[in-house]
Amino acid sequence: MLNSFLSSWVFGVVFVGGWFAVCYQLGRISGWQRLAKEYAESGSGLSPTLSGGSAQIGAVPYQGTLQFGAHTFGLVLRVLLPFRFGHPNLNIPWSAVDSLSIRRSASPPGTTNLLEKIRTKFFNTRFVHISLAQFPEQVLIIQWNEELRNNIPSAVSITFEDE
Repeated sequence: MLNSFLSSWVFGVVFVGGWFAVCYQLGRISGWQRLAKEYAESGSGLSPTLSGGSAQIGAVPYQGTLQFGAHTFGLVLRVLLPFRFGHPNLNIPWSAVDSLSIRRSASPPGTTNLLEKIRTKFFNTRFVHISLAQFPEQVLIIQWNEELRNNIPSAVSITFEDE
């Protein structure tokens, strides 16, 4: 019976429907959809160089499925195509950013994770913890790179914290 279900068209419909449902739920749980109401990308034609890496939006880790970049007007976040449903492209203006804190940990402040502690001992990866003025409870943590640093305006303060 299982074999006949897996080879039927019903399985395809259930799989695709489930895929879209899960992607949509992740966008809702992470807070992405709430951010999109305020910061949806307008298609202004500005296309920063995007890079990928580890990130956490809300309680959802986006490992290898997120692209991010910066330009003089703001921070751009995009989810890769197969996972994009429920995740409109974001363009967060620098004026909406309350603070940027560069840390060795990808975990939100106040959380302890044994694997995270081990990882920070062996790798020199840094993460930028972004606090938004309008959404102070929203967790935005993305992998730091020099491309981001070069495109952040000098008016935006960056603090470096070593743990």
